Amino acid sequence: MISCKGLTIGDSVHISAVTLPAGCEPTIKDRDFTIATVVAPSGMRSEADAAAAEDEKK
Repeated sequence: MISCKGLTIGDSVHISAVTLPAGCEPTIKDRDFTIATVVAPSGMRSEADAAAAEDEKK
């Protein structure tokens, strides 16, 4: 299991951060692919978009 502790919005977790069970291996082997990305909740994005739009009016 991977802990999300310490991750912030915009951070990504790649396959190299995962310890797979014995006998398991990733299908993709030619790159360190992203398996998760931390994004803001949609409500938070809406507030940020509204604030940015308000700043543009000034």
